[in-house]
Amino acid sequence: MAKQKEMIDMCKELRLPSIRSLLEQEVLLEQYTSPAEFLYFALKQEMEDRYVRAKANRIRLANFPEKKLLEELDVEALPQNAAVRLPHLKELKFIQDKQNVLLIGSPGTGKTHLAIGLGIEACLAGYKVYFTSVASLVNQLKESRSARTLRLV
Repeated sequence: MAKQKEMIDMCKELRLPSIRSLLEQEVLLEQYTSPAEFLYFALKQEMEDRYVRAKANRIRLANFPEKKLLEELDVEALPQNAAVRLPHLKELKFIQDKQNVLLIGSPGTGKTHLAIGLGIEACLAGYKVYFTSVASLVNQLKESRSARTLRLV
């Protein structure tokens, strides 16, 4: 029991929350025939949980004003040229090719929804994303200029 408490404390120190949780569930420990089998399961669980947390953190840090998925986008309401390009944009190939994407159009045409949806897809694919509006970006630049500082995001 003392060793188990010590291992739980080590997991806290090493920041291994999934393994710590498994150690706290004594019933689970009895299911494994060898320490190596338990260690394999625990490490695999830790990796899977970190992968899930990393996705959630990328989405949280992206600064999206709200969560809008591409699946919720009304493709019929999009302008014709945007609807035609949507399958290519969904592949996120523009990121790999280091191309810019500008969304320009009248209010209510789905620009923000499309940008957020693509941003979330990029976060899920492992990319870091930062969402901002042009107005917010211009304000940040003006503030940086008057304060003679550059705020890194």
